[in-house]
Amino acid sequence: MKLSIMQLVPVCCLFRLAVQGQTTVTLKAPKFVGLEIGSLQNISVTPSEPLQEMLFVTFNVTFSSKQASIVELPKDITLPAHSNATFFQVKAVGIGRVIVFLESSNGSSSNSTNVTRTLARIHFLVMQSSALNLLIQVIGWVYFLAWSISFYPQVIENWRRKSVVGLNFDFLALNLTGHIAYGMFNVGLYWIPLIKSQFMKSNPGGINPVGASDVFFSLHAILLTAFTICQCFLYERAEQKVSKIATVLLVVTWLFGLVTLFVTIADKITWLQYLYYFSYIKLAITLIKYIPQVSGEESACHGIQWRNVAGFSLVRHCENGKSSAP
Repeated sequence: MKLSIMQLVPVCCLFRLAVQGQTTVTLKAPKFVGLEIGSLQNISVTPSEPLQEMLFVTFNVTFSSKQASIVELPKDITLPAHSNATFFQVKAVGIGRVIVFLESSNGSSSNSTNVTRTLARIHFLVMQSSALNLLIQVIGWVYFLAWSISFYPQVIENWRRKSVVGLNFDFLALNLTGHIAYGMFNVGLYWIPLIKSQFMKSNPGGINPVGASDVFFSLHAILLTAFTICQCFLYERAEQKVSKIATVLLVVTWLFGLVTLFVTIADKITWLQYLYYFSYIKLAITLIKYIPQVSGEESACHGIQWRNVAGFSLVRHCENGKSSAP
């Protein structure tokens, strides 16, 4: 038994060396750096794995929002072998955006560490004032709150009346599908590295359009819309149901999503393109989802069912108008 253990030791060592030989080294650096014009900032970079040799790094500007200089960067930086981290200084000299790739200039090497050509990507944004950028973020979250709060008056109205009579079920069904489509798009672009990478490759000078407020709004909207649909099963609803036209639209929409899913799995289109299709679904539903509710109210005025908008919260849509105002 001792002999067997001794024989395993060199095997384990060889396996460890083989794994180390396949290790790919990149640099850990901030993906986004915001600067005020005229300011200086030190940017820290850290190797993802211990370096077996000295690493020479150059800066490749792949996008600039204007021809004049926006940031001043060093010509290159050097990371000594076995170093844990280093930093370089950047100066903001003009307002705008710059996308910079940190690239290895070592060339081919016979060492065991495999250093990739592209080590990191940094997006620099130079602004007149950081306070203005903070204000923009605050406005984004206020927008999120205004839209999110708008869901609650309908839920409260249903609970108070113990009835959903007057709330069009086509509107709810379309709204849930729209929010799910919007949520898939937001979650994919905000959290999934593969899709974020595909976006950056197809938009080398672009900024990810999805922020944290977008993700939380869409997830919250899905939950509240689903909760409202649950109320439809619990409270009085008279003879209301989802219409045949809405049912056909929903079946076609989800069949399209299923077919394009298999097309994506077969690598005919990218996952980013797949999510773009869901953004188009969200746009289409936004354009048509109020039609059933409005047409239902018009029918009410003609004495078919109801003679007012009881059961449909107008507070919600006043809030929507507020949050949509330019």
